[in-house]
Amino acid sequence: MSAYSNRPWLRHYDYWVPPHLNYPERPLVDILDTSAVDLPDRPATAFFGATLTFEEIKDRSDRLATALAHYGITKGDRVGIMLPNCPQYIIAAFAILRHGAVVVNINPSYTAREVLNVATDSGIRLLITLDALAPLALGIKDQTTIERIIITSLAEYAEPAGDAPRVAGTESLAEILGTNRPGVFRVDVASTDLAVLQYTGGTTGTPKGAMLTHGNIFANVVQAETFMYRNRTRGEGRYLIVIPYFHIYAFTVGMMKGIWVGALQILIPKYDVDQVMRPCANFVRHIFPRCPRCSSRC
Repeated sequence: MSAYSNRPWLRHYDYWVPPHLNYPERPLVDILDTSAVDLPDRPATAFFGATLTFEEIKDRSDRLATALAHYGITKGDRVGIMLPNCPQYIIAAFAILRHGAVVVNINPSYTAREVLNVATDSGIRLLITLDALAPLALGIKDQTTIERIIITSLAEYAEPAGDAPRVAGTESLAEILGTNRPGVFRVDVASTDLAVLQYTGGTTGTPKGAMLTHGNIFANVVQAETFMYRNRTRGEGRYLIVIPYFHIYAFTVGMMKGIWVGALQILIPKYDVDQVMRPCANFVRHIFPRCPRCSSRC
C-alpha cells in the first residue's frame, strides 16, 4: 500500500477545509458577470484616488469585447496584455476571455527581445499595452503576427484623470471604449478550453507557455477561497494587490478571486514601499497576497 493511500495531508487542513470540493464547470467570464449582477454599485478597483464599480468594469470590458469582435478576434485567438496592475488589465482580460480567446500575459519590464520571443511563440494577433511601451511594441510588430496595438495610460484611470494618449501606429483604448457599445456574445466556452498562456520566468532557458484552462483557474479560485476562509460578507472584502497580474499568482488569487468574492482591489502598479503604505492609511485591507520579498521590505 502506498504511503499516500490514506491521504496524510488531510490532517494538516484547517478545520473548515473539506476533503473534497465541487468546481463550477463554467467559463471565467461568469466570475465578473456574477459580481456585476449581485454587486453592481460596489467598488471593484481603487487606483490612485479613482474607483470603478463592478458594473463599470463590466461595461467597459464588454465595449472592448465588441471592438475585438470587429477586429476578427474569435475563440482560440491569442491576445497579449502587457500592462502593470491597473483597471485596464481587468477590462482587457475579461474582454478577451468573453470571446473564448486566450490571454497571453507579457511582463511590461521585458526587453524587446523578450517580448518578441513571447509574441512569436504564442502567435498573438493583438497587443494591449501602455503608451510608454508603444515604441517597443511597434519596433517588433513587423516580426510577429501582431495586427493591432491598443494603448492606454495609467493617468487615464487615476484621479484627476489624464488625457488619453495618442501614438502613431496604435489605437487608443479610450476611443475604442467611447465608440463601441457593450455587446452580447454567445460563444460556447467549455471549462476545458484554453484561457491563459502563462510564460515561465525563463531562468533555466527560453520561457515556455504554460497552458491554463478555464477549469484550471476557476478551480484554483474556489480552492483559494476555501483555504483562506472567507470571514466577510460578499462585497465587503478589500485586497491590496501589489504582486503583478501578469504573474499567475496575482491573476488567480488576486484578480479572479477578488472579483469572485466581490472585494475591492486596491491596485499598486509597481512595488514601492511608500506606494504600498499610502493606501493602508485610507483603506483597511483584509487580504494582502504577496511574496516573501514584499514582506521583508515593508
